[in-house]
Amino acid sequence: MKKMNIKMKKYPLIMMISLIAFAACKKDKDNEDGEPAKTGFVDKKWVLESMTINPAIDLNGDGTAETDMMDFSDPCVLDDITTFRKDGKTVLNDGKLRCNEENPQERVTGTWSYDEATKQLTTQETGESPSTVQVVKIDDQHLVLKQEMTTDDGTVYTITVTLKKAT
Repeated sequence: MKKMNIKMKKYPLIMMISLIAFAACKKDKDNEDGEPAKTGFVDKKWVLESMTINPAIDLNGDGTAETDMMDFSDPCVLDDITTFRKDGKTVLNDGKLRCNEENPQERVTGTWSYDEATKQLTTQETGESPSTVQVVKIDDQHLVLKQEMTTDDGTVYTITVTLKKAT
């Protein structure tokens, strides 16, 4: 059984994207006004609903392989709200449970772009390299993202993140 210790960051979506960070930035197509193309997830508030890894992996070294990565996230992260603004900025609201009281409640954490043709969402946290994930589903209530990560031994892990529209 494989052991993988993962220290989760304080940002739900950015946390997953940073975990699998290895991608080139793709620019979003512009509409005739020169603004980024509209997508179903823009200007909506999203909160983490689930985050899984497949095949199962021993994330905490206890000898049991797990698929639910949310069990390894700080509770203060699980209520964070992410917004992909129309202007290409990613905004994070810390929710009710704050991980760091010194941070503003809501702040711009980076940028995003979406390639509609390939259904790839690229985010870049301020000061970090860009990361790209596959958009599996967009509807009024859910945004599902997926990325594959290959380890040095050739094992391919699929990480799936489901965001739900915040109420």
